[in-house]
Amino acid sequence: MRDHLRRRSVALAACLAAPVLGATGAARAVVVPGGFTPPAQSYIGAWNGASGVAVGERWVLTARHVGGGVGQTFVMNDQAFVAAHVFPSPRADLALIHLADPLPGWYELGPAPIVGQRVLLGGHGLVAGPARADGFDWAGPTQEAWGANTVESARTSISVRFDAPGTDGAIDGEAIFALYDSGGGLFTVSDDNQSLHLVGIATGLSGPLGSSLFGSYAYALSLDSFQPWLSAFIHPGVPITSSLPPPGSFFNRPRGVPAPGAVITLGVAVLLVARRRR
Repeated sequence: MRDHLRRRSVALAACLAAPVLGATGAARAVVVPGGFTPPAQSYIGAWNGASGVAVGERWVLTARHVGGGVGQTFVMNDQAFVAAHVFPSPRADLALIHLADPLPGWYELGPAPIVGQRVLLGGHGLVAGPARADGFDWAGPTQEAWGANTVESARTSISVRFDAPGTDGAIDGEAIFALYDSGGGLFTVSDDNQSLHLVGIATGLSGPLGSSLFGSYAYALSLDSFQPWLSAFIHPGVPITSSLPPPGSFFNRPRGVPAPGAVITLGVAVLLVARRRR
């Protein structure tokens, strides 16, 4: 079953990535009620309607299928930064945005996570609507959102599964990427619990558009094998340490409360194509 879901997501990515290139439609994330409070200093922002993650003084990393171009703005912590250049990866669903002005902070890249490791998900988008027996439907308003999950597989693509509260595999703050979280981040926590390391960029998910269903998967492209390409552009020097979500919302969360954090996926292409057809 998991292999079937994984193949379905890969097929979805292949079908939807191309139509989004260069598109400028609205694309936002989904979050379920009860998500973590965003970190005091968050370096995730909105790009071309979807998400992006600051990775250097003037650099933002996103998913290539999100699109966007020179002159558009990356909005982070209510500040707008104009894109001076955009560099799509020639072989992966990644793109680097070079900004005209420096950012106040960014995330350090980290080594690939391992199966079973706890990770944080962060993105910019919608929030989840009413709960349903098998998950949550998606609804507005848009906002930055965070949640947690556990790595199911860690290859070129990192997968996480959205488990129902109280079931085997579910953790506190269980989260999953949703529509319009593309370009959001998958993070590990440093050994001293003082900072976050970016290890993946959200690119896709399984399941129907419009809902986050229990048992569905989300996928992030692992950055570990793409660090040579990234380092050819980014020269951040010593990264600024990022903050964690407040301890009260991350470390001491009551058990059994689902919180699909930021969830953005390739679904943006479906909406954009539908709009064009109209």
